[in-house]
Amino acid sequence: MPDLTRCTAERVDLPGPAGETIPSTRITCQRCQHVVECFGQRGRSVRRCLTKLQDECPRREKNQYTTK
Repeated sequence: MPDLTRCTAERVDLPGPAGETIPSTRITCQRCQHVVECFGQRGRSVRRCLTKLQDECPRREKNQYTTK
């Protein structure tokens, strides 16, 4: 089983395109403190954030992330 990089997940409200607030998720990598945000707060949105975090890694690492 590969090593998993731990992240913290927060529920936040982000501004939407029309100025409304949208329930969203913010994920922070515990390794490098990089932050990504996605609209939505359910499992699918959290998984999208984890994938986005992997794609945007400032260290160009291909980590697998977990919020648990």
